[in-house]
Amino acid sequence: WAKIEPRIAIPVDIRARDHEQLLVGFLSEVVFLFDARRFLLGRVDGLEIEEATPIRDPQGSTDTPGALLVDAASRFRLTARFLGDAFSEQTAIHGAVKAVTYSEMKIERCAPGAGTVVQVVVDM
Repeated sequence: WAKIEPRIAIPVDIRARDHEQLLVGFLSEVVFLFDARRFLLGRVDGLEIEEATPIRDPQGSTDTPGALLVDAASRFRLTARFLGDAFSEQTAIHGAVKAVTYSEMKIERCAPGAGTVVQVVVDM
């Protein structure tokens, strides 16, 4: 990763019903960008995950100012910026990811302030 120059910036906006779907969408975007645009990810900046506050009654007083108007399929939103460079002949690639799977996926929150442990299995 340290060798990939941040010459290209790509905004990312993913919506999902839960954290697992959000993670698969995020990683699938990395796979797609490599396959379709030969983009090599060097780092991720400004990653934010927000949970939408569903608006129960768009006509009434239960509206939440600034809330995301969502349905159950897009309750979570991840925004970020991918920084990287285009694939070149100097780049060595060892294997290729075909798809991200839900198989054996784990997202475990640790103690407050200790982060999150994520396990993902990919098809190669």
